[in-house]
Amino acid sequence: MEDLWQAFVNVDSAGNITGDYSGKNIVAEDPYDFFFLVDKEVALSLHEYKVHLDGFKPSLVPKQSAE
Repeated sequence: MEDLWQAFVNVDSAGNITGDYSGKNIVAEDPYDFFFLVDKEVALSLHEYKVHLDGFKPSLVPKQSAE
């Protein structure tokens, strides 16, 4: 089984991540815009990603491929 981390993120109107909280077996005490299950590498480099909406389905994409 894959080692998944929880990632809670807040974003601006362009999808850029403005705040995040990530880890294993965590509980967010504050509200966040989006929640993802990601691998450790992505969780530790969320500043290199942004949220892309495809209809109503959010996904994390690297910033360079989202532009």
